[in-house]
Amino acid sequence: MQDAPDKVAEGQSSSQLSLAVLMAVAAMISVQLGAALARPAMDSFGPFAVTWGRLAWAALLLWLVVRPISAATGHGTWLPQSHWAPQSRS
Repeated sequence: MQDAPDKVAEGQSSSQLSLAVLMAVAAMISVQLGAALARPAMDSFGPFAVTWGRLAWAALLLWLVVRPISAATGHGTWLPQSHWAPQSRS
């Protein structure tokens, strides 16, 4: 007998499921809102300026989301150890 589809998968909490649903809905709203705002902006500023503005806005949001994670890990995490360790000369 199959499990009911509304049951949460084993090892997955309901808060993770709620977060996933919230993120999916936020992505849908973001796409629709971006398209709705781009339409009148295309008439005013042209496709190049609107595309550049949307990409710049996306880069800023991505930087704001990812920057705290990279700041907490430090530079040693991103580069191989050989770049930070002094080279032994034999």
